[in-house]
Amino acid sequence: MDDNTIKYIKDFLPIFSELNIDVSFLFVTETAYKKNIIDATKPVREFLKRKKIHDYDSQKQNNPKLKINNSVEIPTIIINENSKKEIITSMYRPNTKKGDPRIWFRKSQKYINPNSIIAVMAIENKLVITNLSDKNTKKSLFDKGFVYEELSKIFIKDENCIANELLNKIKSIYNKGFVKTIGIGDPSVGETLEYYLNIPRNNSKNPDYKGIELKAKRSRAKNRSNLFTQVPMWKCENGLNEEEIFEKYSYYSEKKERMDLYCTLKANKPNPQGLYLKVDFDNNLLYVLGKNDEFLTQWDIDFLIKRLEEKHNETFWLDVETKIENNEEYFRYYRIEHTKKPKSTVFPFLINEGIITVDFLIHQKENGKLRDHGFPFKINKKDRNLLFEDMEVYDLRKS
Repeated sequence: MDDNTIKYIKDFLPIFSELNIDVSFLFVTETAYKKNIIDATKPVREFLKRKKIHDYDSQKQNNPKLKINNSVEIPTIIINENSKKEIITSMYRPNTKKGDPRIWFRKSQKYINPNSIIAVMAIENKLVITNLSDKNTKKSLFDKGFVYEELSKIFIKDENCIANELLNKIKSIYNKGFVKTIGIGDPSVGETLEYYLNIPRNNSKNPDYKGIELKAKRSRAKNRSNLFTQVPMWKCENGLNEEEIFEKYSYYSEKKERMDLYCTLKANKPNPQGLYLKVDFDNNLLYVLGKNDEFLTQWDIDFLIKRLEEKHNETFWLDVETKIENNEEYFRYYRIEHTKKPKSTVFPFLINEGIITVDFLIHQKENGKLRDHGFPFKINKKDRNLLFEDMEVYDLRKS
């Protein structure tokens, strides 16, 4: 996927965010169009697997000579500027080379042209596709015409009874007024909430309340919120380990009188230490690069998406009002942003645009050994709607 394609797709992300749709993208080359064959790229394969539509990894190759056909056919809705049509999508692995995964939308030539960008969506056991390169379809999306309305009808979501249960419990805590803090520092915001919800403390990476993750911050705190933390692949080929990166890029902190590497990394824009991120869309990898584009380490984007989905299938993001009385801090949890289902396919695009960032939080202890506080992936509060399919706001002061 070249830079121009990535830039073109970026314009559509707010629309799919507004519609609360997880989406993947295919580029139909002229050769693919003529041969009725499209390569199922890794991001698309992972999307189909994640949506439980199809798993290419377990699919066997076709062999026409032996009359072996392992193709899988999926009902598909194709939507254009003023109509929608039921077609069939064929997924298969040919008896050539290594059986490279292939996909084709049957009877779609009328709606798909050479060099088209196709949005691929999934609902239950069906696919939904539309041609983003068609100017009329694009206009219909941006003007909230037929295409926009049809997608909106298809992707309506149900209410979640567990979320209502949790919301009512937090309302009860709010109605108590300011509650005394449990613990100290930033962790106390979450610890206090868990205490009043009777959630036992644990170090699990799983969501906090019956599948719902809880994220609470003081209102005056910085706007960036942690999504999850994930250590890089220190042992990747030609990469450096944590100690080697720290030795090359750390700096002396006069305030703390020690060597530190506390910094935020964005894509394609070096920070003061010379570190930055680079998204490899073709191989689904996220690189950390240094000065003179030196390769340092990497993450597997599929694994990062898995962490995101595990952590934030459903999340309550709480704003907390604070006050001090007799040198004691008190909290009141007054506002909730309720998000559901991360739009996993847009995750690398948001990194590429600098909307999702990564922090390095490493320092050297007195004994010379390094200590890190994890490698948190973060997003600004104002940008959450770009990442999640559903978002609803509850202001308890108005309820």
